[in-house]
Amino acid sequence: FKVDILLAVGWLHSTFLYVWSFRDVATFLSRQGYLAVARVITGALMGNPPVALVVNVVSSAAFVSRFFFDNDVAEGWVGIFWFEMFASFCSCFASFLLESVWRREVAAGIQASLSQQLESASKELLSLVCDAVVILDADLL
Repeated sequence: FKVDILLAVGWLHSTFLYVWSFRDVATFLSRQGYLAVARVITGALMGNPPVALVVNVVSSAAFVSRFFFDNDVAEGWVGIFWFEMFASFCSCFASFLLESVWRREVAAGIQASLSQQLESASKELLSLVCDAVVILDADLL
């Protein structure tokens, strides 16, 4: 969990620097698409939905703050806002999906191991009972 927090802090720091580093509107908007793709990939690789949610909320807040403080990009904020929400949803969904699949696989592995142990124990018990019957019942031979 500590690695996820460090990754999130680094990601947020990079996001704030990234959002405010471009003065050109066209470059800013094109880079926003790249950053959205990176957020979705990072959310899928992290697999920690709460951390992915925090990263996406703060990233979206950084973009929204850019719209409030920069008059050049203030005109198209509605479309960018919905794009941000879509990217945040995709990132959180990918993170949640990865975590749920991972948990299901771990649970299936544990269940398979337990079933194998129970089968082995039942075979040993059956062998023990059969040996006891053969030893105790002399007429069986």
